[in-house]
Amino acid sequence: MKYLSSILLLALLFTSCKKKSVNDNNTSNSGTEFSYSVTYDSVVTTTPQSSAIFVFSIKVLSGDIAANKLYCSITGLPSNMSVAPSTLAVTQLLGGIFTFNIGTAFYGDYPCQLKISTQNKADRIINFKIRIVPPTDYAPMLAGKYDSCYDFCSMSGFTYYSSVVSTVADTPYLLKLSNIQNLGSDAIVRAWISNIVTVPIQSVAGKTIWGKGTYSKDARPGHTGDFILTIDDTLVSGTDTQTCIMHIEH
Repeated sequence: MKYLSSILLLALLFTSCKKKSVNDNNTSNSGTEFSYSVTYDSVVTTTPQSSAIFVFSIKVLSGDIAANKLYCSITGLPSNMSVAPSTLAVTQLLGGIFTFNIGTAFYGDYPCQLKISTQNKADRIINFKIRIVPPTDYAPMLAGKYDSCYDFCSMSGFTYYSSVVSTVADTPYLLKLSNIQNLGSDAIVRAWISNIVTVPIQSVAGKTIWGKGTYSKDARPGHTGDFILTIDDTLVSGTDTQTCIMHIEH
C-alpha cells in the first residue's frame, strides 16, 4: 500500500508540472494579435504654390509593432501635386510625416488617402482631404500713413519723407504707395503683396521704377501693431539709373 501511494504521488506531480509548462508556452509563443489606432487631421489646409504636411500618429492597442511594421503611403493625389517620401515605415517612432508640394491647384477640396499595409492583414485606408484656400491678403494690414520713411540711394543719398499706403478697391493683394523717394503725393507706385513685396516695372513722375522687398512687424518699442516695408528698387530717369533701398516706416 505504501508503494502504491508513492506511485500515485509521483504521477500527480508529473501531471501538474506538465500542465504548467503548456500554460507558459501559450503565453510566450502564441502571441497577441496586433492592433492599432491612427490619429490624424482629416483636413490639411494650404494655399497654391506652397507646401503642406500631413502628420499622423499610431497607438498600439495590442501586440508588438516591431514584429508588425507598418508601411504607409499616400494615394489619390491630383497630378499637379506631389508627396515625399513615397513610402515610409512605422515602428517604434509610432507615426510619420508626409510633405506635399502644392502646384497650381484651384481652390477647393481634394480627397486623398493614407494607405497602411502590414503583414497578414488587409490594407487600411484612412480618408482625408487637402483643402486649397486663397493666401491671406496682407495688403489691408499694411495700409496706413507712414510718416518716417527714408531711402538709401546710390546717387541722391539719404532722405526722409511721408508716404500714404492704401489698398485698391476690388483688387486684393495690391497696394498703392505715394510720394516714393519724396517725388510728390501724385507719384504713386503699385506694389503686389504676397509673402514678399513686388513692385512691377512702371512709370511714375516721368521715371521708371521696379523692385522687390519684404515686410515685417515693427519690433521697436512703442510700435506694437506697426509694420515696416523694405524694398530694393531701381529708378531710371533718362540715362540716369539709381538703385535705392526704401524703408517705409512709422
